[in-house]
Amino acid sequence: MKIHRPGAVRILIAALLLAVIPGIQAFAGIGKETYYFAGNDRPAGESDAIKKIEKEQVSDRKFWLHTYIRTDTGWDPIKSELIRVRSPEEQIISLYHGNLMLYRTVRKISRINDGNFLFEETKRGTLVRTGHATELIPLHLEGEVTEYYDSGMKRSEAFYRDNQLVWNHNWLENGEKYIDTIFYSVDTWPRYLDGDIAMKAQMNNYILSSKYYSKDLSGTVLLGFVIMEDGHLAGIHLVNKPMLDIAEVVRESLETLPGKWQPAILDNRSVRCYMTFPVNFMVRDNKQFENVQMVGNMIFYNYR
Repeated sequence: MKIHRPGAVRILIAALLLAVIPGIQAFAGIGKETYYFAGNDRPAGESDAIKKIEKEQVSDRKFWLHTYIRTDTGWDPIKSELIRVRSPEEQIISLYHGNLMLYRTVRKISRINDGNFLFEETKRGTLVRTGHATELIPLHLEGEVTEYYDSGMKRSEAFYRDNQLVWNHNWLENGEKYIDTIFYSVDTWPRYLDGDIAMKAQMNNYILSSKYYSKDLSGTVLLGFVIMEDGHLAGIHLVNKPMLDIAEVVRESLETLPGKWQPAILDNRSVRCYMTFPVNFMVRDNKQFENVQMVGNMIFYNYR
């Protein structure tokens, strides 16, 4: 990629713009920065990190944020966000998975008395999140944050300290109260004590024995659930609503799973951990799905 270096006049203009646009650090021209995070998005050094965000400044008002998670083979890309700063009060965030643009979010910004920022995010004209932050690119949360489903129903009320979730109250999309103080990122993920092979076999046999199962099924069933502090599974629900009959069977296959889980660990203590489990039904000749496939007698999956 060819990089054009700005002239002296352009540098002066850029400096003036950066001085008034909140959350943007002054760069000596175009540059890159890397942010590392441990469990619960705790700022960390590279050796302790399980997630990293690479921030790339494309121009005075355009930034890429590339997010990766650490795996056994290295850093795997998860998502990319293109942030366009339209003014000190507004940003446009385009979310990409690979080359596919999924959706855009509009972020309205205002400064508050303590020097932090109050933000409000909308997607397709619907409010999806409000909250407080100390930095905007990338977002560094501090204080109260409220999230909403695309339907407009409240999803969660939470409190953050130094970008780390302290507590939250949660609801399902139908308004039903859900489990509180659940974490989405931890130091050690939950593990099914009977092993992955037993888990796959149990779920696979349950689904294949259902009267609703067919080789012609196509689509994804996405389950959400919580592994509690004592290792038992709770709060199983359908995140999406495809093929209702078989979706209920998939939910039951997880619900009837025998045995227990080793709970998640965060800051050397057991915590409640929310996970998603997508099961994709597909014809073998179709393109490969990203997360989970059910092909023949095998279920392949990975965690959120």
